[in-house]
Amino acid sequence: MSLPGLAQTPGRQETNHCARLAAQSRLLQALDAVEGLSAMAFITLPAPLVGRPELLLRARGDETGVLWAPFGEEARCGIGVAHLLSARGPDRFARIQEGAQALWEKLALVPSPGLEAKLPRLLGGFAFQPGSAGATPWAGFGDAKFVLPRWTYGCEQDQAWLGLALSGEEIGREGQRPRLMTELGEILDALCSPWLPHPDPAPPVRAILQISREDWRSRLQTIRAAIQEGRAEKIVAARLARVDLHGPLDELAVLARLGAEASVTRFAFCFGGATFLGASPERLVGKIGERVRTEALAGTIARGNEQRLLGSQKDRLEQGLVVTQILECLAPFCKVLDHTEKPTICSLTHVLHLRTPIEGRLKGSCHVLALVEALHPTPAVAGVPTPTALSWIADQEGDPRGWYAGPVGWFDARGDGEFAVALRSGVLEGASAYLYAGAGIVRDSDPDKEYEETALKQRTFLTALGVRP
Repeated sequence: MSLPGLAQTPGRQETNHCARLAAQSRLLQALDAVEGLSAMAFITLPAPLVGRPELLLRARGDETGVLWAPFGEEARCGIGVAHLLSARGPDRFARIQEGAQALWEKLALVPSPGLEAKLPRLLGGFAFQPGSAGATPWAGFGDAKFVLPRWTYGCEQDQAWLGLALSGEEIGREGQRPRLMTELGEILDALCSPWLPHPDPAPPVRAILQISREDWRSRLQTIRAAIQEGRAEKIVAARLARVDLHGPLDELAVLARLGAEASVTRFAFCFGGATFLGASPERLVGKIGERVRTEALAGTIARGNEQRLLGSQKDRLEQGLVVTQILECLAPFCKVLDHTEKPTICSLTHVLHLRTPIEGRLKGSCHVLALVEALHPTPAVAGVPTPTALSWIADQEGDPRGWYAGPVGWFDARGDGEFAVALRSGVLEGASAYLYAGAGIVRDSDPDKEYEETALKQRTFLTALGVRP
């Protein structure tokens, strides 16, 4: 698959030059407006509209970087850290929410003339289980981590903007204006300069290491024994593949190839020398005002087998368990919950899934993180009952999942936000890539077929790496 280049046409160059001048002028005006402010400021500036928001990551150097790019919706990319929230342990959702509230209370919005003020967002995520993101390649991630980027680039349809978050101390620092103008120039260069990805994003492969088919069968036998004994209805088993290469990977090329998949949310979190990125097909939950959206996604088969998937009792059972638990988890929060009676087909490049969209209306005020905590983990990534499945995963999988299959996304000062399940994902660290894939195991699961299913799921990320599966 070839990737489109980002070379600038003369018309686009002129437009971007005008946007550059406007951003520089508006930044100076905004700094005049916030002079003497002791609180943190979030300044909104005009910006050129570019096709790939992740181009901002070129300006991050060794700094933190984040990307949230849902298909057909507003995308945001950020670099640097204006404010960091982290939490450990089982109360991590509440601790992040409390820390965010303290931030919002001291943050002032500073729009540019003629440009609507943008509400800042904290972007980040949670580990699949507390304690599962402390070792390589997850050492920089932890149980929960969210950042308010120093610079944020946002784009949607025909509009783009830049956000700059500054502390009160930084606002009053001597000589700050020239430094900020230099930073802005580097940001605009990163967004507007041509970028042509190398046709082969990955250096030659040295080795691909993962669990053998025999060890996989043995692992699944313990799950089937638990199900036959009545201790579980379903447990999701995941396996890790480590791809060792002869040189570092181009994260922008990987993200570009992941962007070829329609109806997914691309994400990237660059923490501590490692980048966790992916293209998830599964929304965990979205909340805007009192409206809630989620979905049950389960059951997998290769493309071209729609009727076989719809008629599969094993896959329908697996997907039905997910629907039931999501409805039970949301019922205490919602006055209305609607879903289709029969699942539809979610079609991706390599695989098909069963999908049931679910929408609801909240009973009252509710933060999106409360919904995330209630829903995670769904039976699609853990199992039924959840405590039994989580115990098996922690004791038997061997390779900690880190943020794989955890909730990743954003939230704002209104408590609105959007989170995806971190699937079709992997970690880039130096010359290695770590990729994960899971399969839901129920009573009738065949270990060899489940092994092939996880291989299908791994193919999306391997293709993005430029590695032949």
